Amino acid sequence: MEKLGRLNHFKDSATQCYANVTLADGAPVFVSVADSGVRIKRSKFGILGEKLFDRDFEFSSDKALRIIGHFGAVDWLPVEMTNTALRAFTQLAMGAPNIEKLRDALK
Repeated sequence: MEKLGRLNHFKDSATQCYANVTLADGAPVFVSVADSGVRIKRSKFGILGEKLFDRDFEFSSDKALRIIGHFGAVDWLPVEMTNTALRAFTQLAMGAPNIEKLRDALK
């Protein structure tokens, strides 16, 4: 089994919805979810860094299952993370071995 990324911190509330992840190769990734869409950056805190994904879209359970299944991921996230989009994209980041594979998975 490949080494997984690490969930460093997350917030899943009515006012904030984000996750800070370190990929298996040590690269920092920040996942942010809002009513307007999802933004994923190569960044520790989401302020600076390369945008890997920045899209407005309707999020459905069907899309979540496709995203989660990309790396054959099993759900290892805390039950307190209830936002479906946040869970899906955080799992995707944790399953990616490096930025290049994450970028490819987000296409």
